[in-house]
Amino acid sequence: MSRSSNTSAADDSLGGGPSTRERLLRAVIDIAGREGVHMVTHRSVAARADVTHGLVRHYFGTRQAMLAEALHVAVGEDINDVRLVTGDVDTFAEGLASPNEEVWSRRALQFELALNGIRGTVDVALARESYNGYLAEIGKTLAALGIEDPDGSWEAVFFAMLDGLVLQHGVFDSTLRTEAALERVRDLLRFLSTSSRTSATGHPTGT
Repeated sequence: MSRSSNTSAADDSLGGGPSTRERLLRAVIDIAGREGVHMVTHRSVAARADVTHGLVRHYFGTRQAMLAEALHVAVGEDINDVRLVTGDVDTFAEGLASPNEEVWSRRALQFELALNGIRGTVDVALARESYNGYLAEIGKTLAALGIEDPDGSWEAVFFAMLDGLVLQHGVFDSTLRTEAALERVRDLLRFLSTSSRTSATGHPTGT
């Protein structure tokens, strides 16, 4: 995500801690996750990060740009933490059931933006961009496992399963339940991977 044309290298923290920009984006994610996207304004972000209202505008300009950049950060962090890209089925999505409150704020932001995009209160392109990011990462795992998916339909299926499990995890708050469901998702990956390799060689895998 590009930076505001008015923002320079002075944005970086000299003390090794988070930069002002990072603190502002973390405030956006926190407010959206705890209170809802409708509560994210220049003033609320400024108050949460303990900076001036004008400084928030200096960094992001519009509210839409601020939300877009926060979403970009949230999706990137979530993809890394969840571990969507792997050649080992046993580790696929192993970080999905994280109980971390910061993780939930990131995910709540994404769900909020998707719902608001559908309602038309924010640009739905924001949600599509985040969805496409997840789909692309899942596609890499399918390719690594030898699962053919020319039309992206398996990407969509696996993303739908994971997306639904994230919501259910928030509702039921049971790591054991979520992990058990994830293992069924992995079972499907194993089946598809074995089937693809058998189809390609004419023999069961390992023969």
